Amino acid sequence: MAKAAARRPHIGLLYWLDQKMESTFCREVFKPFLEQATAGKLTYEFLHPSRQTQARDPYPPLELVKAARFDGLVSVSIWKEPYLGELAKLGKPVVTLDFRSIACAFDSVTFGNRPAFRQIGKILKDTGHKDVLFVSLFRPDRNSKPGLENFIEDDTSLERRTALQEACADLGIEVWPLLPVYTGSGNRRKQVSTHLPELIANMGHPPSAISGHDTDAISNAMEAVAALNLKVPRDLSMITVGSESDDASIAKRIPMDMIVFSWRHMGEEGLRLLMERLGGKVPADRPPRHVELSGQYAPLGTVIERRPKKD
Repeated sequence: MAKAAARRPHIGLLYWLDQKMESTFCREVFKPFLEQATAGKLTYEFLHPSRQTQARDPYPPLELVKAARFDGLVSVSIWKEPYLGELAKLGKPVVTLDFRSIACAFDSVTFGNRPAFRQIGKILKDTGHKDVLFVSLFRPDRNSKPGLENFIEDDTSLERRTALQEACADLGIEVWPLLPVYTGSGNRRKQVSTHLPELIANMGHPPSAISGHDTDAISNAMEAVAALNLKVPRDLSMITVGSESDDASIAKRIPMDMIVFSWRHMGEEGLRLLMERLGGKVPADRPPRHVELSGQYAPLGTVIERRPKKD
């Protein structure tokens, strides 16, 4: 008698807002799951909130998640612990990508933010930089009223900035943070363009380097840098973390060195963690596992030696 084919697991892929907001990230990080589906090893369904009915709620509706009867769940950019707590009640394996839950015992994969920005501090030290201006990622405070948002520092940006400040404190490099100080409906680029010249004026001189949350944060600073008649790398260096897609596109337009992370690698590790749970290789009662991915330094020629020239 022929042996029945094993049932393919049905996986829920959850993401924040709609895919227009996270198209490149989601396309890359979920690709390993889609490839497994093409190979007939699993089925999947994307879930995200409806902008029409969930305008102020960036999370996929829980009733849809529960109704789908997934065997396992993978979420990206979902950091609201009460929401994750509801997912935990389903009793299914959950893997969070680009986020590590403190309250819920989920497997997770994140980029190594702290090691990457400690490495950036070391690179700046080795190339003779004396100070660095850090541009944070701003996001509206969800507790503020629509149209009157208070902009606050993103949690990941806080972690990255803190890691750079700690590394630079040990290395004798001063860090000047550009934090979200603008209140109103202006966008992020306007905030940076408005306040970066003010911060440089307070410094009394241009920084020897600019870093920031990511390549978008650096690109937001370029307009203000150009308005001050500063050129890269002649007057200052630029370095931050980025993705492989940044290496292929943004870096061609905006000069910056990068610690490059792989979104696809994040998806591959997330797939591995989930399938090990679903296949019984890792029992459900085992403690949560966390994978922290390393980045590769891509010296694109914008971090240059800034040591005083010897006679």
